[in-house]
Amino acid sequence: MGGRPLRYFTQYWKNETWREEQRAESRLLTNIAGGALKRVAPGDAVYIITNIGGALYLLGRIRAARVLRQKEAEADLRRGPLWPAAWHVECEPEDAEMMKFDRRIPAAVTRRLRFRRGAEETPVLLRDGKVDGQTMRGVRELTVDSAKALDRLLKVSSRPRRGRGEDRDEDYEGQEGRGRLVRHYRRERNPRLVEIKKAKAERPVRCSICGFSFESVYGKLGRGFIECHHVVPLAQSAGSRKTSLEDLVLVCSNCHRMLHRDLSQGGKRTLATLRSIVERNRKRTE
Repeated sequence: MGGRPLRYFTQYWKNETWREEQRAESRLLTNIAGGALKRVAPGDAVYIITNIGGALYLLGRIRAARVLRQKEAEADLRRGPLWPAAWHVECEPEDAEMMKFDRRIPAAVTRRLRFRRGAEETPVLLRDGKVDGQTMRGVRELTVDSAKALDRLLKVSSRPRRGRGEDRDEDYEGQEGRGRLVRHYRRERNPRLVEIKKAKAERPVRCSICGFSFESVYGKLGRGFIECHHVVPLAQSAGSRKTSLEDLVLVCSNCHRMLHRDLSQGGKRTLATLRSIVERNRKRTE
């Protein structure tokens, strides 16, 4: 960044956009879009807000890793089409924060927020104690103290990242362990087919993509352990279907996750394609 000081911005989302994102499957804030985001540079932070009934709500914060044009962003994220906009801001995957739609900014904090306009600092415009409908529109630059106030609501650090591999464990903490009842729709699988597939495999059982053997690494604990992947995912079927052993492939946990990650991002990588990626990258490190 060449010594450039970090800057902090707010981006306003319309209420319709807010509600639309609430219905989305992913709740991770990984990228944002907008014409005015050209002002943002890597390292800067953008806080997503909206105005509901005269009160401000804070969705979350994104720490910019890349600021890209539409087609560049779609190529980088390997999915599309993205929200149509001139500029897209992405964070590193490990920096993605959960979106929270009911996080109301207290009135006292709202009154203390200040925005930069040249050499001046301006407050949030209030009318009869409510936030004016136009005051937060677009992208506005926050003062450092205002960014810190929002960070306290988010319970995140205002400090810039130290860089990959330099974070301390104590920089991250959160509440976990609360019981939650969740209902899922899940397609039935035939465990007998999986057992037969594993039984017919040569020993030690190896991943069909990278060749990893759990038994070779973990000994007795890993003997016979392997995951089973449907070449054509069951989710792509309209209903029940017949599955043969040729429709199944044995893969390690890492390769299995990569196959499904590719599918979730709209990719069409085959087993052979993924195998060639692994082999190519192995040669680079040899």
